[in-house]
Amino acid sequence: AYGTLIQGKAICSGYADAMAIFLSEFNIPNFKVASETHVWNAVYINNNWYHLDATWDDQIDSNGNEKLIHKFFLINSANLKKYASDDHIFDKTIYQEFRYN
Repeated sequence: AYGTLIQGKAICSGYADAMAIFLSEFNIPNFKVASETHVWNAVYINNNWYHLDATWDDQIDSNGNEKLIHKFFLINSANLKKYASDDHIFDKTIYQEFRYN
């Protein structure tokens, strides 16, 4: 989380660590989800678990300009699968919270 918050540089694990710190400080249930190539957060809101991928929402366009989007903010598993790549393939037997989502 240090690189994300202090240095302004991070890979997915840094984003996920920083987000976990913020969510925990606000007493929002959360955990990190990992695939073979990526890490993001799971968040429990309104009696449901959602995905939150701050890495994929912090984009740089073809001109090198930074832009923030919200496409991967509190997204369910069906939409995550629809919009994302193989980076978001995770084992539902490990992450039981998403077995019905």
